[in-house]
Formats: sequence, C-alpha cells, structure tokens
Amino acid sequence: MTTTHSATTSNGDHRVKLNVVEPSTNGENSIKPEEIFLKDYKEPDNWVTDVELEFDIREMCTTVTSFLTVKRNQNQPPGDLVLDGDETCVSLLELSVGSKVLQPKVDFLVSPGKLVIKHAALFENGDECPPILKAVVEIVPENNTALMGMYKSGSAYCSQCEVSQEARKFARFFLLSSLFYSTSSF
Repeated sequence: MTTTHSATTSNGDHRVKLNVVEPSTNGENSIKPEEIFLKDYKEPDNWVTDVELEFDIREMCTTVTSFLTVKRNQNQPPGDLVLDGDETCVSLLELSVGSKVLQPKVDFLVSPGKLVIKHAALFENGDECPPILKAVVEIVPENNTALMGMYKSGSAYCSQCEVSQEARKFARFFLLSSLFYSTSSF
C-alpha cells in the first residue's frame, strides 16, 4: 500500500514523504524475484544518459539527490519511464523535472517493485531538450541487510551492486536512493 505522509526530519525540516509502504502483515516481502530471459528483452522507451548523485550521509538517515538526464528512445513509441526496485527501503521525498515538482498519482506512480514516471510529465516540453529528472530520497543504510545499494558494515558505509539480473533490477529503482540505474543502463 502506498500512501503520502508528512514528516519532520531530525534537523527540523518539514518534508512530505511521497511513498511510505505499510509493512506486510504476514511478514513477507511483496516483491518476488522474476526470471527474465534475453529473448523477452526489448529496448526501453527511454534512455538515462547521465547520472549525478549527491549524498548527505548521517546516522540512520541518508539523503540522496539524483539527477538523471533522460532521452527518449527514437526506436520506440513514446512511453513512460519505468524503473524497477524495492520501494520498501526508500522514502521518496521529491521528484521533479526542471522546476516542476511531479505529483503522485498524476505525474508518477509507485507500486510494488515499480516507479513509473509518465511520459507527459517527463517530456512536457517535447523531445528536443532532454529533461533532467531530480529525485530526493531518504534511505537508512544501517537497516539494509540485502548488501545491495548502500549499507553500513561496522563503521564503514559501503555500496554494492552485483551484475546478477536480480541485483540489476533492484539497483534500477534504488539509484533514486543510492545507486539508481535506469532499466536501460544495463
């Protein structure tokens, strides 16, 4: 279940968390590994051509700001930017294109395992100038036991992304949190 909540950070900033996933009542993660075969691959509708990341690492609350330059794939019909991942470990605080803050359920959707940014919101000014998608998220590396994305081991903050298909899928969404790669970057 995805909901919108207001929150106050430890430094007193008031922020709206755009996706807070309620814990499962049966203790199971709602995201199941999915086997993907090369024969099922199709080029994505959009390419992420550049990635810039800014980290504000603090104990029990790391803020990651990512800037993704998105280019429409001219070999495909216009489509939404679909990113795979695990929304249960990421709190999305802001998603914007240029100066426009994207609105949940209007400009983008968060569902189990997916973040979908609508084509119309991403390319509002046409295909000529590649948009820059800005995402601000909070993660808690100290609670990440998957050893993918950003995690804390002892006193060291680490990042890990294996080249396995499951790790790729996880990392595609998670870059909005710590190492975000588009579905098109692998």
